[in-house]
Amino acid sequence: MYSAVSMLIGTVVGWCWLGPMAQAEGWAPGDVGSSEDGAKGWLMWVSLAIMLGESFVSLAILAIRACCAAMENSASADPDPAPRTQQVPNLWWMSGLAVSTVLCAVIVAPLFEIPLYMPVVAVFFSIFVSVLNVRALGETDLGPVSGIGKVSQLLFAVVAPGNVVANIVAGAISEAGATAAGDLMQDLKCGHLVGASP
Repeated sequence: MYSAVSMLIGTVVGWCWLGPMAQAEGWAPGDVGSSEDGAKGWLMWVSLAIMLGESFVSLAILAIRACCAAMENSASADPDPAPRTQQVPNLWWMSGLAVSTVLCAVIVAPLFEIPLYMPVVAVFFSIFVSVLNVRALGETDLGPVSGIGKVSQLLFAVVAPGNVVANIVAGAISEAGATAAGDLMQDLKCGHLVGASP
């Protein structure tokens, strides 16, 4: 409900006040409906800048909280609640990550006609944003996956400037990795609560 109301307010403010003001001031001299130089395009770029700013601020807050929590945990040195015999071996997840990264690159690169290194960079970036998503999801029950997708798209604007397809694919890979990590964390949490082995 909150998001629907805020979108309605944003629409009214944008189209009834900001759009006409941009047109009157000459900031958007083209046709009102033009996506390039009209009020529609002007509003779109302002909205995108606001969304990216919000994404960076949210991720920065989560990163600071995660660092503080990690320092507290290392100071208290809490052991893993699962017995050593039930913990997932490092070899399993490391080899799984390596195989899935290669498969992702081999399938995605020719499918979307992008260089082979781009999916690999996207997977590498998704490792870092997955940590933020898991931390936020564990603490608040809300994962900032849409912000994560936007931040990875911004990164790919530097890695592959002007390549819209690579940009969208990179955002999708990072968002999918963060979502899968969050789902896995929730599954393991539920399993731990009922006493199941990881």
